[in-house]
Amino acid sequence: MDKIYKKIFYIRNFDVDFNGKLKLEMLLNFLQESAAEHADKLGVSGKELLKKELAWVLSRYHIRISRYPSQGETIAIVTWPSIIKGIFTLREFEIFSHNTKTAEATSSWLAVDLNKKKPININKSLPEFPMHDKRAVNDDFQRLPDFEKTDFELRFPVLKGNLDFNHHVNNVVYINLAVETVPKKVIMNSRPSRIEVNYKNETFYGDWIISRSQNIGTGKYPQFIHQLVRESDGQEIARLRTAWADL
Repeated sequence: MDKIYKKIFYIRNFDVDFNGKLKLEMLLNFLQESAAEHADKLGVSGKELLKKELAWVLSRYHIRISRYPSQGETIAIVTWPSIIKGIFTLREFEIFSHNTKTAEATSSWLAVDLNKKKPININKSLPEFPMHDKRAVNDDFQRLPDFEKTDFELRFPVLKGNLDFNHHVNNVVYINLAVETVPKKVIMNSRPSRIEVNYKNETFYGDWIISRSQNIGTGKYPQFIHQLVRESDGQEIARLRTAWADL
């Protein structure tokens, strides 16, 4: 079993936005696909866990992007599990285009007992798999700043197409709903250069999600704290921090 996995993606016309640059959601989907394929090769895929009535749950994400590739480019995503910290497994990513690194990310995962709705001890419950102790982003996942006031807000339904095979809203959807709430002049003229996410609660088909943003930037390019809330009970389901740049 290889510690490090590499997957190649070709950027197609439906992968890009109105400026011909790779959509954020597609980049995130590419990361997710690469991680899933590597987990499968390591014997700890989502399907294998489901046989034991377990599931992988993404807890934290930190993504840094220096350039969004264009239509027609080929990119390589390199991913590996780095360390186990208590009940969390960390997975790293590096993205290359023309042999130049254009993005990097780190993520923190839990394996959860679907019946008890509680995390399990990975070392005791899953087969051993190789780790590579290099970190792509050195983040110890401290608490994100509190959301203090609403500058922008939108309301979204959870649609069938938002669900993963566990019938939960896919983690990429939360990031999409968060960035949709930034002002038009920001979202039309810049892209996220840094995204930090803390996933807190799950949502399901039929729920409504309130997406709120608070502008905290003072420089040339803005920064935001985002909060996603389940409308039915007011529970915070995710909190994010984003920075934006002309990429």
